[in-house]
Amino acid sequence: MCNGLRSCTRQLSAWLLEAAPELFVLKCIAGWEDIVLFHIGRCARLEFGIKAAFYNPLVRETLWLEATMSSSLKDWLAEIPGVVWRNQQVVLYAISSEESQVLFVPRLDLHYHADEWLHSTNCDSDPMLFNCTLVEDTGFCVAADQILEQYAELFVNSVHPLIGASMRSLPRVVEWCFEIGEIVNNVSTGMVGVVAAIRDSGLEVNFADGLHVVGWAYCRKAFNVGTYVEITGEALSSRWFRWVHASDNGFLHLISQAVHESQYIELWGVHPNSVCAINPPNYGPIALNNGPSSSLAISEIPWKGVMVHIIKCRHCWCGKTGYVIDGIVAKDAVMKKEHLLFLVQLACYDPNVPFLFLWFWYFNLVEEDSWLPLNEARPITNNIEFIRGLVPNINVSQKRGRKRCAIEPPPQQRSVIPLLDPAEQSLSPAWNPSSPDPLSYWCLDRRLVGAKFRMLYNGLQITVLVKQGDSLDAIDCIRDDTSLGETLDLARVVVIHLRVRHYDMFLVISSEHCGKWVRSVQFHK
Repeated sequence: MCNGLRSCTRQLSAWLLEAAPELFVLKCIAGWEDIVLFHIGRCARLEFGIKAAFYNPLVRETLWLEATMSSSLKDWLAEIPGVVWRNQQVVLYAISSEESQVLFVPRLDLHYHADEWLHSTNCDSDPMLFNCTLVEDTGFCVAADQILEQYAELFVNSVHPLIGASMRSLPRVVEWCFEIGEIVNNVSTGMVGVVAAIRDSGLEVNFADGLHVVGWAYCRKAFNVGTYVEITGEALSSRWFRWVHASDNGFLHLISQAVHESQYIELWGVHPNSVCAINPPNYGPIALNNGPSSSLAISEIPWKGVMVHIIKCRHCWCGKTGYVIDGIVAKDAVMKKEHLLFLVQLACYDPNVPFLFLWFWYFNLVEEDSWLPLNEARPITNNIEFIRGLVPNINVSQKRGRKRCAIEPPPQQRSVIPLLDPAEQSLSPAWNPSSPDPLSYWCLDRRLVGAKFRMLYNGLQITVLVKQGDSLDAIDCIRDDTSLGETLDLARVVVIHLRVRHYDMFLVISSEHCGKWVRSVQFHK
């Protein structure tokens, strides 16, 4: 009985043993089963009489061979690499049909014994044995017309020859959905057609050579990259919507329609028959899928062009600076109120990649110089008064217990230097002594503090850095391409102007855009 039970564990079904009495077990080296099977299928000759050869991935060092055994076949099997030898002979023994009367079946009904697993530490996990004659007495079972996808994958991945031959009659998978007019691909022939009708046994597909019925196991939906699809394999109450990113090995790679705060895109891999194509929604910005939004006119966008700091906690770009270039009115999913949402162009310059654009709420931005909310640093004018209700009425200075100082301009002082006679010519063209303004240079503009750029100094190109001096009023221009940190003589500084063949970024040193980086778009390489 023990020998019969041990032999039965190596079999896949009782029917196979009854139908193939000339069945032998060939012992192989562990991990070489597929190599031996490939060699038999590739190099076997017709006179050997080999009818079938297969192995079970769950049973190692074993390969089943259905053939008419002869001495020439044994000698040929001995030459195959990976076959086990013993006493100068191949380890090979026949299996009789009597050994198939008892099957070895493990107990897999974990749902029925769920309470036992939770409340008992000594759960009985021994397998149950039954006689195959009991199955014959009950007659044939009713054929299933549907199957779950997790069970269908077991049949598809099986290497058993009988299961591979029966894949033509695979029942319909519950999670799959098909509609008339969809484009499908027949994986067995590689042909593409349109679904004309849906039957119980498969799909009736209109190919180039006419109508053909294709089984469920060979039907694959065809999708283009960028198609907006709905995953129907989940429950009806928790369906997901994704975009097709790529197709690999019969599976679709989908990306989510919203970007996570960490700037990582969520990827999904699903079976193509588990999704259906639908019309994509008409989105505004990507981050605005939580509620309705309304765009603002270009003239109504407040604080456009203002440089801001990002103060959103735990955000990957927190502490960075950027420029407000667009704005809309959107509903916040957390506060359930309408607020202003701004599109910010980050000021992090990289010549190899374009500028990055991100959407931020009003309360996640502060003005660069004062570090105050935009409405406090630059109050809204009357022509866009309706936006005042969308701006939170929070005074950061009073909230922190500080009082804002009223900065008044100093009184205008009259110059004590006598005016020059217009008829006389000055020998100092850089500065008019009669002017009430002090002597200044373009590189001492406070808006250039922290900027690093190239310029001419004594006829040579050097890299300079504008930084804050020891006092609040002092601004120094130092040389940055050496370790000495030499303070430059501003009288010998010459600006490098834009030429036709310059495609790099340039720094604006005058006008209201002073301190901004620009690039020429007039010329092309």
